[in-house]
Amino acid sequence: MSGLPSGAADRVPVLVRGYVLAGGQSSRMGRDKALLELDGRTLLRKTYELLERVCGQAVIVGPVERYASLGLPLIEDERPGCGPLSGLESALADCQGSARGAAEWAMVVACDMPSLDERALRQLLLETGKEDGAQAIVPVSSDGRRQPLCALYRAGARDAVSKQLETGNFRLLEALARLACRWVPFDSSRHFLNVNTPEEWEAIHARQ
Repeated sequence: MSGLPSGAADRVPVLVRGYVLAGGQSSRMGRDKALLELDGRTLLRKTYELLERVCGQAVIVGPVERYASLGLPLIEDERPGCGPLSGLESALADCQGSARGAAEWAMVVACDMPSLDERALRQLLLETGKEDGAQAIVPVSSDGRRQPLCALYRAGARDAVSKQLETGNFRLLEALARLACRWVPFDSSRHFLNVNTPEEWEAIHARQ
């Protein structure tokens, strides 16, 4: 484990902590998407800094051997090879108790959304002020797609996520069916565009 904060102030419980999911296979891209550079920063660092501004704290979930040299707060995926659902489980475990202290919510974001911005995340963050028992707060983009890889999850949702992983079902959208979800409509799908192929990456650069 690398880059853990220290000191009593870091162990004070917080409302929301940001988590960047990294370390996927990037098979269609042919190289690690997290380390692609845009405007002089890797997508991983760009997403980390965005979450740190919005949440005050951020942590990367991914392979230590791949990202430890970046010097950023980092935790291992507890079940490597099981997709983003496993990364979510690791984030929620960290929320429930770690060297950083507890957090009520995890704001979980995939590292490959280069158009995601602070305004969209702050809009999502406002939803934590509503008391309806939601275990997950998930954006729905203007094209009707649910966006579980840019969402808020209550720390206590870990049990349901872990139970699904133990069945061998790694589908994140199916995990949402186990949770009390609040669906939040967004007036755009641009924020949530992700990059999976070299062609999509070139298109992102062309729009800069």
